Amino acid sequence: MQLDFGTHSADRKSLLQLPHRKSAQSEDLGKAMRRVLIFAVIASSLAVLVGLSSRSPLRWLADAGSTSESSLKIVQRLSRPRNVTGLAWSPDGKKLATFSNYTTVITIWDASDWHIIREFRRNSNGYDGNNFVWLSSGQILTPAAPQSQEDNRFSLSLWDPESGGLVKNIPGPDGGNTLPLNDAMFFGASEDNATVAMAIFQARGKVFLLDSRTWSIRTTLTLPQSDNRIDFPNAFSFAAKHLAVGTISGKLDIFDLASNTLERTITAFPNGLATGVESVAYNPDGSLLAAAPSYTLVNIPKIGDPLRVWRTQTGELATTFASDSGTFRQLAWSPDGNLLAAAGDDRTLSVWSMRSKKADLFQWLAGNVFAASFSRDGTLAAAAGDQVVVLK
Repeated sequence: MQLDFGTHSADRKSLLQLPHRKSAQSEDLGKAMRRVLIFAVIASSLAVLVGLSSRSPLRWLADAGSTSESSLKIVQRLSRPRNVTGLAWSPDGKKLATFSNYTTVITIWDASDWHIIREFRRNSNGYDGNNFVWLSSGQILTPAAPQSQEDNRFSLSLWDPESGGLVKNIPGPDGGNTLPLNDAMFFGASEDNATVAMAIFQARGKVFLLDSRTWSIRTTLTLPQSDNRIDFPNAFSFAAKHLAVGTISGKLDIFDLASNTLERTITAFPNGLATGVESVAYNPDGSLLAAAPSYTLVNIPKIGDPLRVWRTQTGELATTFASDSGTFRQLAWSPDGNLLAAAGDDRTLSVWSMRSKKADLFQWLAGNVFAASFSRDGTLAAAAGDQVVVLK
């Protein structure tokens, strides 16, 4: 941990500007004051560490053998150059795909021994975030990456992970002819991959549902206005016949996909500083819905809104998980529904246990944690900076 001397700079400056005296008494006084200053800084730093450890177990990623609430331990570290922001497990859990180098490089890893099977490049323009889905068809779905004016009509791209080749580009609404820019800013796939929901920046207030067999738009959902303003979808999660949409206004809009109607709207973070919903995730059986806050201002420790979990049948708040992290980039549930992982902007991977309501905090040194994803056997992968860490 770095020691921050910034708060004491005025005191240090005043010490340096004291009139020069050659007496042994004044020199001893100066040394004493410097010792007091150094002691105060060390004491305050120790207090921060004590405060963190009293909240929940704090484990540096260098420590793979510590005990924990979740019993997760680090089993592998993968290194790719520059900014790993996305993760996707293959449907059988035997491979892991990573998005790196500002979403221009897709790397396929063999999960049995973690060697690289294949690596290929894609163009990257616009905002790609951590949108990245490995479909049950065996293909990988990413946002479209336009390389020319003509390409601006595409919203999504399909890739073959076996060859690294582009399978097809998927046009936006009305064939991509009605909007100048159609690349999907956010998207998500249903559990059976039959439906994909996507949001396009220039089609504010709309959610487009695509049929993955034909890649045509099956229907368009309209978000309710927030404070007489058109809202924008920011995150998606499917459960059976429902779609949860997290918005930039901090709402959760729950749609019944059998009738394509709005069933319920939840104000996710009514009393805090959050400006929107950054990530949303149903648990495996669809009985719970978790949402994480996002912020437009720089986060200040200990004022972050708690991550919240609701019961889906009633819309009642089931539990909250306090956090100082602020924005969580991605939420992920373990296959048994007990663990909820959150990739945090404070370089922390948080893993909460629904049984104990306690958390493990894995502190990163490489950078903010952009993505977290469980495989079907419960292996957890998380990405930050130039690293991917695998926990089991």
